[in-house]
Amino acid sequence: MVQTTSILSEPILFLVVVCIFVILLLTILNVLKQMSFFKGKTAVIVAACVSLLGIIGLHQYFFVTTGIGGISDKSENSGTGLNIILLPYAALVLAILLLIFLFFVITLFRDDRLKKHFAQIERRIKKSSLSEESNEEAHIRK
Repeated sequence: MVQTTSILSEPILFLVVVCIFVILLLTILNVLKQMSFFKGKTAVIVAACVSLLGIIGLHQYFFVTTGIGGISDKSENSGTGLNIILLPYAALVLAILLLIFLFFVITLFRDDRLKKHFAQIERRIKKSSLSEESNEEAHIRK
């Protein structure tokens, strides 16, 4: 049973990493397409690079690599420059995944009362903007 679990854990972990990469790629690509200076292939390349750096950063911080005999390969001075560079990308990935999870939970447990409340707020905003425009128009006419 232990051997079966260890054999299945690597493909499942790979599948999870690929799914996280795709989610990150699509999310970052959507944000980059809204910017005026990232268009077409440039946005795809930047989104793929940022997603890949984020996955590498997550791996660097959450999975400890062990060498022969269970001795850690990470020494105190090895890769500190790379760790500093990957830290913002790992934080970005965690923030994006957390926000996506929170939006999913919110939409899952959304209450109809909240929808009514937000609809009332929108109506009040529209009324106030219409009344401000009419006051300005009346002031201009006078």
